[in-house]
Amino acid sequence: MVNDAAVVATAEKVLKAAFGDKFKATPPVTPSEDFSEYINSGVPSMFFNIGVYDPERVAAARNGGPPLPGNHSPLTTACDFASWQGEPQLFI
Repeated sequence: MVNDAAVVATAEKVLKAAFGDKFKATPPVTPSEDFSEYINSGVPSMFFNIGVYDPERVAAARNGGPPLPGNHSPLTTACDFASWQGEPQLFI
């Protein structure tokens, strides 16, 4: 699955304007998602994650601590996506 470059460029501008330094572009990953069927069918698409994490976990990850868990990770807790008191993290 490869994101459409034009869709990513547009979204990145909007997300950076909206979220400033809380927006992080990430290197490519190899997710296992049905979403790729849209891309494979020719629909210009972009897969991205929105996560909300405890600010202490974010700070620890930024300082060499355990990385924040990704989509479908067994290390993700309900609090990671349910607690809007954390720091929003947007990843493309």
